[in-house]
Parts: sequence; C-alpha cells; structure tokens
Amino acid sequence: MDSVQTREVEQAFARFKDAMLTGDAEQLRSLTAPNFTLRHITGYVQSLGDWLQEMSLGQFIYYGIDVKSVSVTVGDGHAALVARTLTDAQVYGSRNVWRLQLEMNYVLEQGRWIAESAVASIW
Repeated sequence: MDSVQTREVEQAFARFKDAMLTGDAEQLRSLTAPNFTLRHITGYVQSLGDWLQEMSLGQFIYYGIDVKSVSVTVGDGHAALVARTLTDAQVYGSRNVWRLQLEMNYVLEQGRWIAESAVASIW
C-alpha cells in the first residue's frame, strides 16, 4: 500500500466532507467525476446534479460530520475509502445525527483523486 496515495485519498475525502458542510457546490463538482452518484441509506441512487440541487434548496443541510474511522485501499489508479461518521444533518426537514458509513470509490485523474461514487449505509 502506498502511504502517500493513501494520505492523498484521505485528504480528498476531507475536502469532500468540508464542502458538504459548507454547501459548496463548485467544490463538490471539482472533487467528483461528472457521472458521480450517491446511494442513500434508503437505496435511492442520486446523481451529483440532483443532490447539489436539493442541497441548494435546503433539502440536505449538513451541520457536522464527526469522522470516527477511515480506511483506504489503493491500487492501480483506483481507491476505495470507507469512513464511519456521526453526521448531524437535516434531510427533507427532519434533523438527526446519523451513524453513517460512507463507501467511496476514487479514481486517479491527472494526479488528483476524484470521487466516482458514494454509498451511504448505517453502521
């Protein structure tokens, strides 16, 4: 395992998390592939554009993301990151602290780790 690449993926995730907290759509676009999808805990698969639109409308508001653990597996230009978080969020008007596990797939493009997909589940 390449520890430099592992740190780079962890840093990419940290930027993604920070952009979620600030609702920074441009930053989220720059950190994700154009065909990025997010599978919610309900199983619903949402495109990046739809998710960002719902964030802008206040349907998804993130107040805090406390990362409890992160593991990264890197190999041949791809990486898988699994993060367990306590995520304080308001989703469609209901606020809760969710025990979310995010499984994110990354690809190395022009020297930068870009998120291709994320799957949220409860841990």
